[in-house]
Amino acid sequence: MFGGLVWMLNGNMALGVWQEALILRTARDKNNPLLADPFVRPFDITGKPMRGLVMVDPEGFEDDRELERYVRLGLDFAGGLPPK
Repeated sequence: MFGGLVWMLNGNMALGVWQEALILRTARDKNNPLLADPFVRPFDITGKPMRGLVMVDPEGFEDDRELERYVRLGLDFAGGLPPK
């Protein structure tokens, strides 16, 4: 879809990698609480942000605990969706 590597859960995208950023599937809200994290931003590689996806810059997952937190959030979100 965007030229990156993605991990799927039950046919739904959970998370991925685009360039050096981690991509997470998340709520489609404009007030997504993850956007309050200092290294998280809307997923925008075309000039038009994609709802339901956020990017985490590498500084946001420098240690294993941070990375595990974001991976878990993506898996939890995708796991709550109906299988495709």
